[in-house]
Amino acid sequence: MTKVTKMTAFISRGWIASFEQVRYNVTEPHSRRQIRPRIGAGKVVANRVVITLGGVRYPLRTVEDPAYVGALAEEIDDKLRKVMGDGNLSLSEALVVMCLEYYDANKKAERDLDNMRLQVADYMEAVKKSEAGLSKAKEEVARLKKKKDS
Repeated sequence: MTKVTKMTAFISRGWIASFEQVRYNVTEPHSRRQIRPRIGAGKVVANRVVITLGGVRYPLRTVEDPAYVGALAEEIDDKLRKVMGDGNLSLSEALVVMCLEYYDANKKAERDLDNMRLQVADYMEAVKKSEAGLSKAKEEVARLKKKKDS
């Protein structure tokens, strides 16, 4: 039994390149099944979008709004043209540079987010301590009022 597999390029957060992962038994052409990625418990509803980056067209399937994907592609294409400059870099070299820049920015944003989460946790702990102190102060005030009244 021979199996043929076409590879699928999955892009993070629900993006799927135009190639679909299909596994089927060559000796039994009628037993073809298609494997689709899932998001949560539901199926992916993919929109077909064709974007152009550096003069190369890329057909995509995505769960995102096509207008949003188009706007992203335009921004990326503008940045790509700036990175390519006067032709000093090839398309693939420029894409590698951009990929490194975006990955670096993403890593820094994740680090900053982690720092903010730690700060929020510290603030929450300080709030709990303040609430505990306030509670003790209210109990002391009530005790003193009771003592004064008696």
